Amino acid sequence: MSSTSSGPNNTLGLTPRPQTPPYYLSFSARNVIPPDFTAFRPKDVKAQSTIKEPVMQCSWNADGHRLATCGHEKVVRLWMPEKTLNPKETTATSGGHGAIATSVAWSPKHPELFCSSSETEKSMVFWDARKKGPTFQLKTPTPLTQLQYCPDGESVALLDKSFHLHRLQLNKLPAGEDSWELTDPSLSTVESITDFKFNHPGDLIFASSKSGSIHCVEYPSMNVIEIFNAHFGACNTLDLDPRGRFMATGGSDGMINIFNNVEVVIHKAINVTE
Repeated sequence: MSSTSSGPNNTLGLTPRPQTPPYYLSFSARNVIPPDFTAFRPKDVKAQSTIKEPVMQCSWNADGHRLATCGHEKVVRLWMPEKTLNPKETTATSGGHGAIATSVAWSPKHPELFCSSSETEKSMVFWDARKKGPTFQLKTPTPLTQLQYCPDGESVALLDKSFHLHRLQLNKLPAGEDSWELTDPSLSTVESITDFKFNHPGDLIFASSKSGSIHCVEYPSMNVIEIFNAHFGACNTLDLDPRGRFMATGGSDGMINIFNNVEVVIHKAINVTE
């Protein structure tokens, strides 16, 4: 058997493999200095400087410059991590809650607007970070455990302690002020909802349940249009990727499933116990 030689270092005449990744994608070609990730360390920050108060929930605003936390302080505390992590330089809401604040959510349309709720008080409060007190308050029929704005910012989906979904609609008053009211219908046909997320257009809600199934709910009509099984046991959490193409779910069976939202089939299953 003979072989063609094209040089002293290529006795078999094989084409050299191109650089992977290509040079034009390298840091040096793009004049990018990569950070030293090994130098990054987490920093623990107390919500208060005197006593440790449990934090129930945290949420980033739309532009990523503010972080809201709530919990046993009975306030919503606003942080600006890019400037400082000193608790004394944070902003705490006033006049809204007299009990533990259990949930907080930011408007996806305005980086200064957010809302919070208290299970104990059965109340919900709307805020403007530029103002001192609440902009709107209302009592809820049942304690709320989770809040999420619709992507258009005109309504809020609420999950109560009875695992039912409700809708809160924004109404503009003649004076230009905001008014919110609970509207029908609510979603009470799905038993034991554990988590929910809007799709990116805001016309669907994906709701996980303790039965292990995912419910596709039309919004704002709250009609269940499709149900598919995701886990053996409870489906505890779910989230969509930024493009909206895939959905990840986590369950009590120790599995993370990646669904293709176009075909609603499992794209990949990951066993977290391995």
